Amino acid sequence: MSEQRLPVDLLRKFEKKLPILEAERRTAERHSAPRLNAFSILGPDERRITSVLSNLLDPSGHHGQGTLFLNCFLRAVGLPEVATFPEKVSITVDAFTDKGRMIDLLIETPNALMGVEVKIFANQSKNQLSDYSDYIEEMSRQILKRHGTRQMPWKLVFLAEQAPETAQSTVIRMPWARREDVEEEGVWAAPFRDIIEQAMPHIKAMRTRSLLDDFLNWIDQTFGNSSMSDDQFEGYAQEISQNFGDPTLRRALGMFMLNKAHQHLHRLAIEAIEKAILDALKKNWPDLQIEPGSTSLYERLIGQHCEWALRRPNWPKGAAIALQNDVRKPFGHVFFGLRALKANNFEAKNYAHMVCVERYIIDEIVTPELPRGETHPWWAWCINSKNTLWDTQFSARLMIESPDGDISQHPDVEFIINHLLLICKKMELLS
Repeated sequence: MSEQRLPVDLLRKFEKKLPILEAERRTAERHSAPRLNAFSILGPDERRITSVLSNLLDPSGHHGQGTLFLNCFLRAVGLPEVATFPEKVSITVDAFTDKGRMIDLLIETPNALMGVEVKIFANQSKNQLSDYSDYIEEMSRQILKRHGTRQMPWKLVFLAEQAPETAQSTVIRMPWARREDVEEEGVWAAPFRDIIEQAMPHIKAMRTRSLLDDFLNWIDQTFGNSSMSDDQFEGYAQEISQNFGDPTLRRALGMFMLNKAHQHLHRLAIEAIEKAILDALKKNWPDLQIEPGSTSLYERLIGQHCEWALRRPNWPKGAAIALQNDVRKPFGHVFFGLRALKANNFEAKNYAHMVCVERYIIDEIVTPELPRGETHPWWAWCINSKNTLWDTQFSARLMIESPDGDISQHPDVEFIINHLLLICKKMELLS
């Protein structure tokens, strides 16, 4: 088979399956409207989701199922269940600590104390989890002093898809959805999605079941537990993975992706952008390193204000080149530039590891040498990417428009690389 015929043959293979898939999709839309989801429409943030969890875990909540959800949650983290109802259960939203911080949920039962910190897209603040852990432990001791009984067992649950930055040995990590790639050390509980699924057969009220169906669907959409609406599409993921490595096939895959946008292919495309950036920069500055905690470009752009950052060892502390998503929607608004948090900014005390005490020198020497952009306390210089929305269609367009499917040569990607190269070159003025 000639190289020129490979994309055509591959596209024909997908093309034969598309009419069947499209018919199935239209039928599903007509009879069950699978994309209609109250949670997705409302665009929930940490505060709204915390309110939902508070009501769900409250035995007297609107769900009408008594202790069902609370006991499933307690059992998952190894705490004693609530035996009878109505047994006294106290649930506080935004519980203030002795340091003026707020734990999203603080739950006290007759036999246990549990804090729950909820993260969807936001980052952790400095020592956040260790402060919460210390507070709940001390609260447990105070209960012992007041009632003269044994110290009440307690847990701090971190409901998030990110790793705890502090208190790793005491925090219970509870991911939102199933994650096959999780291998990090720590104390783990079952995914929240699994806990709710285990409770579903015991729910008596149809309205409660319907609400939780929407909740589970939102979790899948938000945290990537299901990149397509049905397992029957798994074959497409395998075929895409096998063929993505050959640049001559990417344009065909991009055309297929526009018809059937697939999260798996989206991730591969973003990873290709990351590799292109690293290859171009490290060619000139081999000592350039990814900042600890930056993980992958794809993972960082899912969250809001989670930058994917690179720096050289000889740069001023806190200074880094970075790409970041500026809104709550994953991949919703991507910009990049030279991050250097001013020491006198009000957020500096919570992000001491990012503070750049030499920011004023960068402002005087480096920033004037860069093209027109924006500056503010967090960024010495920044600019939007040409296309700020990096969704699946953006990735597909890159593959279709790139010469021979090579994403690194697309003008949108070259725009980012060229500016980052310029920043690195101008940073040499400081030495």
